[in-house]
Amino acid sequence: LHYSTSFANIVPGNNDKADAFYGSITGKWVTPWKWGDIGTYISGELGHWWINGSGFVASGFADPDYTYWNAGLAFTYKVFTLDLRYYGTDQSRTECGDFLLVGPGNSASKWCGDTFIATLKVDTTLSALMAK
Repeated sequence: LHYSTSFANIVPGNNDKADAFYGSITGKWVTPWKWGDIGTYISGELGHWWINGSGFVASGFADPDYTYWNAGLAFTYKVFTLDLRYYGTDQSRTECGDFLLVGPGNSASKWCGDTFIATLKVDTTLSALMAK
């Protein structure tokens, strides 16, 4: 749970700051599937932003509240993790563009859509490096 009295520090059309509350639930299951030293886990998150949208709505923008989720499968090997994850939201491209304050032609509007992301992570903590 997270609360902010100055979410994004902007409200279009006036000098007020939007306040917001975020809540999410996450889960992770380390699977019993192993291939030598390669392990796997499945994880995900479901969250929602409740944003005081009065400044957004008064300026002609859509209500900025939205739900967010992700689900992924990760492979681990010693200090390395390859995470394959799908991210999504219930915002339409128009709602997302309004929220980001960008028009349809702006390159930032490409952020407005469900997507798949692969990430390679390295645990560089001394304890992780010494244990492997």
